[in-house]
Amino acid sequence: MNEDRVIGAGKELVGKGERGIGAAIGNDRLQADGIVDQISGAVQNSFGQITDAISNVVDATPVLAADAADQARRLVRRADDALYDTLGENRHVYVMAGAVALLAVAILYAGRER
Repeated sequence: MNEDRVIGAGKELVGKGERGIGAAIGNDRLQADGIVDQISGAVQNSFGQITDAISNVVDATPVLAADAADQARRLVRRADDALYDTLGENRHVYVMAGAVALLAVAILYAGRER
């Protein structure tokens, strides 16, 4: 919880108190000040909540990126193992299959509409 949330919640509470006291004693100015403080506090508290949410996302981003990279590495290893299992010990076939796949991707990319 950041400072804006704490201060905003405090302002809201004070505003509610001022509003209630103003209504109880018939003081319209105190009641209006309470409403303004209450709204100001709610806005500041909401800003603090948004700031906290953004901070949480920023803090989680490196972890998510590392997880995605690990998953990509595992997927490449599995694909490599599957291809090697399919092609066996014939290294030249393995290299040729990679070259053909790369050529196919290049042809597909060059032929796409822009």
